[in-house]
Amino acid sequence: MTSVRLSSQAIALVGMIALGLECSRPAPSSPQWIDAGDAELGGHIPARSAIGAPAPSQTPPARRRQPVRLATTQIIDPGKPPRSRLRYSWRVGRPEELTMDLRTAASTDRDGTHDPGVVLPSVRITLAINPTEVSSAGDLRYEWHVLSAHVLDDSDAAAFVADGLRREVDAVAFLAGEATVDARGLAKDVSVRGDAEVDPGDTPQMVEQIRQTLRDLSAPFPEEKVGVGGRWRKVSEIHASNVRLEQGETLTLLEGHAGHGVVQDELTQMVLGQTSGSRSADSGVPSMLATGQSRTRFDLERLVPQTVFDGTTEMVTPASTDGRSQRMTMILRVSISIEGSVR
Repeated sequence: MTSVRLSSQAIALVGMIALGLECSRPAPSSPQWIDAGDAELGGHIPARSAIGAPAPSQTPPARRRQPVRLATTQIIDPGKPPRSRLRYSWRVGRPEELTMDLRTAASTDRDGTHDPGVVLPSVRITLAINPTEVSSAGDLRYEWHVLSAHVLDDSDAAAFVADGLRREVDAVAFLAGEATVDARGLAKDVSVRGDAEVDPGDTPQMVEQIRQTLRDLSAPFPEEKVGVGGRWRKVSEIHASNVRLEQGETLTLLEGHAGHGVVQDELTQMVLGQTSGSRSADSGVPSMLATGQSRTRFDLERLVPQTVFDGTTEMVTPASTDGRSQRMTMILRVSISIEGSVR
């Protein structure tokens, strides 16, 4: 049972990693690839009433906003001319839909004994995104809610494993909230409301999955001008599952033209320690290293990109069998795809 519980936690954790892979200033009235000679982008899109799908029918409790530690970026190579400051041109009144597919395979090693593991059922979650306001600084405020959340019948995993995953997924079925993202694609805050409205360290894993998906949804851009071949580093700290994680990403601009482009992201993530006030403060912190690579196709007029991610996470944690201490290594291989569409 220990390994099953750990699987559920790690699946969601790896999901968060994946969606942090997408590769600030006022946004222009229409997206453009700016020539090297252009200076600042001028103007912003005026806010107006958003048109979108209604929120869930239940009467929600008050929203709880979770401020996000704004990630830092550092340029490594500006790339080839022409170079430009990449900025999103957010639009209100243009709802989007996000569909995420999460596929995971898990295996374990316990004191030299290898368990071949299992391919878990895929998870598909669809969100409605409703942009509501663009500030004078170019920050987008949007509402979101879950349209559907399903565990697919595409695995030979044991029934109790699939049932446990379904319970996690059921926890997100009625979630909704708000979020803010700046013109460079860096999240400023994410709020969650619904039955799972509790402290971040205590939320069900798939709820954390949603929160982190939104936190790292857009391809993040540097402050400086970049051209094709440009590279930059993004570093962020994540609080999830009672632990603090450091996430480092090296992003490369592979393509860029007329407000569209492709970013490749190479990621590492490791545990820094436990969050303050964690209920599991005495249980120890597992050792974890995650690596992965993604390719993100972005549109400077839209929030939801097209992203494909593949990664591996190794988590080492103490375990006990018949009163004997052991070290268990869990290996998870994850594939995640995100598709966006205008509603």
